[in-house]
Amino acid sequence: MLVLPFKFFVLFLLTLVLSFAGGPIRGDLLQTTEPPSLEFSSESLTLRAEAAPFAPTASEQEKQLQSRLQSRQTQPPAAPTINISHRYYPISGSSAAQLRRQMTQQGPFEPSEGRRYDARTEWLVQWSYRYNRASNRCSVDSLATKVDVTITYPQWTPSSAAPRSLVSEWQRYMTALQNHEDGHKDNGIAAGRDILYALKQLPAYPSCQALDNAANVASQTIIRRYNQRDLDYDHTTNHGSSQGAVFPAYSMASQ
Repeated sequence: MLVLPFKFFVLFLLTLVLSFAGGPIRGDLLQTTEPPSLEFSSESLTLRAEAAPFAPTASEQEKQLQSRLQSRQTQPPAAPTINISHRYYPISGSSAAQLRRQMTQQGPFEPSEGRRYDARTEWLVQWSYRYNRASNRCSVDSLATKVDVTITYPQWTPSSAAPRSLVSEWQRYMTALQNHEDGHKDNGIAAGRDILYALKQLPAYPSCQALDNAANVASQTIIRRYNQRDLDYDHTTNHGSSQGAVFPAYSMASQ
């Protein structure tokens, strides 16, 4: 394969965090997608995650990556570009049961689960770099990473008929819901930060193909780690229930 100097390429990885299914005591559910293979932006060539002849094996590189990430405790953290946006879907009602029903009917839909959820967090990590060729070796140059986080929430505007107790309960719930979703958001940001740091630490390789393979292995290792962290986070918090993200609360369920 002919590799031109200073050629851009970008890898997109997407993790979906689906949150808060309908029902007063049901928590959120996490669904992840496997990251795609590394692709050049202007070619159909696909670089797989297997190590090239001059690159460390996946297991060896994962050990090296873990060691580098642990050693960065005394170094300034890498800083990706972070964009956070919010989406809202309107709901209506003047009782807890009506609001619960509206969220169940209108919340974000997940086709693989065949159901809707109260809230949804998506984080997307994107990175790019140029090749730096010197002394017959290839290294990373002009590295950049970007994390896009999109969180979808329900939006309720109380009417004059809404009881004050319901308004207070809704505010309590939204605070708890946002707190839980922030945990998933933080995982996405941390994944972008670790990818930036890991790619900065890659040494020069005998070929740019070997460099690409090493970058792919390192990045997918980090994505898998943060996918698991999201799963562990939901397990530990019972999908946000232990953080108070349940609507309606048991005391409001009959109202």
